[in-house]
Amino acid sequence: MTAAEFEKEWALLHLSEEDCSPYQYVYFSRVLGNLSQEIGESQEAVKFYQQSLDTLEGLHKDEIELGRTYFRMGVAYLDFDSDQADQCLTKALKFFKNSYKDLCDDIIEIVRY
Repeated sequence: MTAAEFEKEWALLHLSEEDCSPYQYVYFSRVLGNLSQEIGESQEAVKFYQQSLDTLEGLHKDEIELGRTYFRMGVAYLDFDSDQADQCLTKALKFFKNSYKDLCDDIIEIVRY
């Protein structure tokens, strides 16, 4: 078992605990997405990112957290669905632009190319 696989099992245990708060659920879902992607399970990673987004959107509109999650989800989609990747990365950039304002313009120009 690799370190990433071990960490994934650990995060799954935390996610399944009854006293897991919605904020912890968002965090551990995103961690599970990152770890799934690291071990080559991109489609499973997308499912965890979607769980994180569904919970986060129900809590509040933290645009930085939404942007981070859409960005990671877009990167995972690059492995198997470029259209979905483009949609997620575009959403991420919109959230980042709303949060960082003019500081985000350079990043958007880089990503376009």
